[in-house]
Amino acid sequence: MPRTLGGLCSLTDLRLNSNNFNGELADVVDGLSSCSGGAAFLQVLHLSRNSVTGQLPETIGKLDLLQSLDISDQPLIRADAEDFRWLVQLN
Repeated sequence: MPRTLGGLCSLTDLRLNSNNFNGELADVVDGLSSCSGGAAFLQVLHLSRNSVTGQLPETIGKLDLLQSLDISDQPLIRADAEDFRWLVQLN
């Protein structure tokens, strides 16, 4: 998945389910959270049923308006309860 997603600073909803994407979850999140002031408008991030790998990064906490995160069916993503402390705003 390209870090160039960071150029999509006005994006509010990104649903890339079942697209055979691969790469590090941190690359996606870091790219999206690198906008000036963070990815201030992103509310939905759905990446289920791809081949994304890695740990849920701390930078996900910069996605201040994120309300929905779907990383299901990702056998190579590592996350435990402590990793979700940055996501207090999720429904």
